[in-house]
Amino acid sequence: MKSETEILAKQLGLTKTTRFINVLEIGPARVLEGRRSSGYKNGVDISFELPLFDWGGARVARAEAIYMQSLNRAGQIAVNAQSEVREAYSNYRANYDIAKHYRDEIVPLHKKILDENQLRYNGMLVSPFELLADARSQVTSVKSYIESLKQFWLSESALHMTLTGSANMMGGN
Repeated sequence: MKSETEILAKQLGLTKTTRFINVLEIGPARVLEGRRSSGYKNGVDISFELPLFDWGGARVARAEAIYMQSLNRAGQIAVNAQSEVREAYSNYRANYDIAKHYRDEIVPLHKKILDENQLRYNGMLVSPFELLADARSQVTSVKSYIESLKQFWLSESALHMTLTGSANMMGGN
């Protein structure tokens, strides 16, 4: 029976013995019956031990905890990736709108003002200082447009890097 129990344990994959349990004990025994003055009786004591195996409950619980931790970490990374993409797109879209506003509204408006003041200067209605101030204003608007284009291209690059998963290379994270 002991060998059958060992075979069964091997078949079940139970390899780690945690402790032994006595099923039957046989062996020499010396037992005192009655008072101390009476003598000891000698006999036979039989001992039969079977191993108790670790069923792996702790190991399974640990594996489940590690798996759930990994699963939660993957979920956190997915949420962070979504957030980074939303943030990069928002930044991209804002810079696009600013650059488009400069291109479509501000630069043409300053060009039109400068052209009108040029005509007024030719008619001697404005001083050369006003004409130069308007020219400076147009140059400043073009420089601002160029800067907004730069920010747009940087934000577009950051968006592409975020979408490909390489945003941490740019952000230094």
